[in-house]
Amino acid sequence: LAAVPEAADEIDEIAALFAPELSRYGELIASADGRTVGVLTRGEDVDFGARIERLLHAWRMPAETAAASADLAAAFEHKRCFLKLEWHVRARGVERSAAIYYRRRPNVGRAMAIVKAGAPQLPVHHFQELARLLGKDTVHFVCISAHANVPAFYKMYFSQYLIPETCESVRLRVARALDRFAPHPAAVARWAAYHDRLAPAHREQTIFVSLALTPQKLNPSIKIDYPNVAPNVAVGALDAANQAAVAAQFESLSARAGRRELSFLGVRLGRAGEPALKGYADFP
Repeated sequence: LAAVPEAADEIDEIAALFAPELSRYGELIASADGRTVGVLTRGEDVDFGARIERLLHAWRMPAETAAASADLAAAFEHKRCFLKLEWHVRARGVERSAAIYYRRRPNVGRAMAIVKAGAPQLPVHHFQELARLLGKDTVHFVCISAHANVPAFYKMYFSQYLIPETCESVRLRVARALDRFAPHPAAVARWAAYHDRLAPAHREQTIFVSLALTPQKLNPSIKIDYPNVAPNVAVGALDAANQAAVAAQFESLSARAGRRELSFLGVRLGRAGEPALKGYADFP
């Protein structure tokens, strides 16, 4: 409400629509600049999927996207479904997006077949190349992201498990992926200098690397999600002048969820020299 006061009525409706799921699990979301905010929850059944479909229609998402989302739900049997809803503050007004994720861990071939069934023109060879660079034969999350008046984005997330014995090999695999898919060398250099702070070698954890595609193109960025990051650590790859304000933003987000740190930090390496950050804070 602080960022998007126009969404007050929508937030009440969404809280009611997904009350059973939010009472069990939720995440608050905010971008580093505070201009994107959102909420995430998860569900396990056909009824949850039906309510997602109802929301996509209420938000006037393209009919083709809603149909593709329904096809994806059927392919994954409505199980282990995550729903992320976001409001983006733009100069021309507020834009909404809805992303639906499935954590079924299909092998790469089956995941490609599923998304190609709904989007035959999708350039899935980019997903396949990322899987090879990361040494993965399974996909952790398969996602479709809905936006008004534009084609759906398809996303795939690949996990990388870190323990002291694997941290260097993981770093090398992720570096190969960034060398191929991250379009700005300066942003990659910042990641390389700071990755060990976001993923300390002494800590067991799983990070996620993802790409997004539309039927027309590859989104010119790559994202890495790191778990359990303190706000003051999260901002270390930013310009020094921006760090204090973003740390305060992430501290506020964590506090609203009753946490002292972010449950996940999303680091997107795109066309800018400075990474774009997004914080996630889960609440019981």
